[in-house]
Amino acid sequence: MKQTETKLGKLYGRLRELGAILPGTLDRRTGVCGKAGCRCKDKEHPVKHGPYHRLCVGKKGMTGTFHVRDEDAEAVKWMCSRFQESKEILSDIALATMTLWRDAGAAKTEAVIRGVVAAGMRPGLSAAAARRMLETSRGKWKAKAAARRAEQEKDRITLRDLTGSREKWRSEALGLRKTAAMAAKRVAQLEQELDDAKKNA
Repeated sequence: MKQTETKLGKLYGRLRELGAILPGTLDRRTGVCGKAGCRCKDKEHPVKHGPYHRLCVGKKGMTGTFHVRDEDAEAVKWMCSRFQESKEILSDIALATMTLWRDAGAAKTEAVIRGVVAAGMRPGLSAAAARRMLETSRGKWKAKAAARRAEQEKDRITLRDLTGSREKWRSEALGLRKTAAMAAKRVAQLEQELDDAKKNA
């Protein structure tokens, strides 16, 4: 298992050192424009525009070709080659992880990988030490998460009680408003009857 862990550390290290990556391939093409009478459309001796560099991409959510400035062409070419290299490294990481999983189980594998990644982020820290640090940190965050959930549940109960109380008082207030309206109507009716009685007296 130690050999696999060392191999994973090196692979993740290579992945971190790749730098910027770009999907797709870089090519160099000439083209024809849409301007009528342009030399690029000459029937006998057409002279096409270019050549131009372009990046051809066919990945999720981004498909098409993108113009690349001449001064950026070499850098874009290297970024594309790094993308291919990253896929090879990820494939090697997956295979090494499978070996580790078969030897040590899923929980141990997850802990080892987290340790390897954390060790890479903090040079000089061994994978084992990083794993212990992560396990300690995870325990603290679990405790904080549990306390937070308890606090949320308390707030939920308080909100439920306040909502119930509000509905109760709202219902009573509506009842009183209705009773007051009926009383006002009855008072107006009695006053009218009194006026009618005075006129007939």
